[in-house]
Amino acid sequence: LSRIGRSVPDAEADHTSTPYFGVARAGQTYFGPVIFPADALEPRIVIAVPIEPFPGEVIGVLTAEVNVRYVWDVVQEIRVGESGYAYVVSRTGMLVAHPDLHLVLQRKDLSELPQVAALRDPGAGAGGPGVYENLSGRRVLVSHVQIPGVDWTVMVERPLTEAYEPVRTSLTRT
Repeated sequence: LSRIGRSVPDAEADHTSTPYFGVARAGQTYFGPVIFPADALEPRIVIAVPIEPFPGEVIGVLTAEVNVRYVWDVVQEIRVGESGYAYVVSRTGMLVAHPDLHLVLQRKDLSELPQVAALRDPGAGAGGPGVYENLSGRRVLVSHVQIPGVDWTVMVERPLTEAYEPVRTSLTRT
């Protein structure tokens, strides 16, 4: 169903071979990868849940293609210090949400950024904050947290000069 257009069911559609159907039919919630449909500018994800009248008794699957535009609204409001910001990347490094919407609409792949690439390599010590260069080439302090279920990561960047300012001020006083 669409909240902005007419919905027409397709009785001939067979979704049993799709990954989301199999996962939901097994009783688990499915969160798909970020996609950019040809008929839309904004990214979407497929979410599928089992229909269970009683726990463990799956009688169907409910699936929705969800616009992630509203994640942008949340991300735009996150401020870290004076000029720090947050953004969201998918497990593959695709930009899902960023304060600069144009970057998302360009389908920006950030998988080559060291701070994003480190997320895919558990042995690289990607558990804590680190100093990296951002998309603008500025040195930033980066930290992150994973969002369970959807397999996205919220990255927070703060310019290094701003992050270390309290330490410098304290050292100057000392």
